[in-house]
Amino acid sequence: MNIEAIEQAKQMWALENQKGTNDTPSEAELSRHLMNGMFPTCPSGGTYTINPNNVRTTCSVHTQAVTPTRGSIRAD
Repeated sequence: MNIEAIEQAKQMWALENQKGTNDTPSEAELSRHLMNGMFPTCPSGGTYTINPNNVRTTCSVHTQAVTPTRGSIRAD
């Protein structure tokens, strides 16, 4: 839920500040768009990495790398 809120805040920040897909906001810049004006903390003690607008926010605890399963990649 926190990651989704951060992603929504990133979109609002980008629109208000005419930022592009490669721009990355700071926690402080996003805080005004988040509940209580505060950047959330991971309930499991992880660290959020905001990333550029075209890359989803990640959490050091909850975000797992997606490894394609055998046969799931098509060469066409």
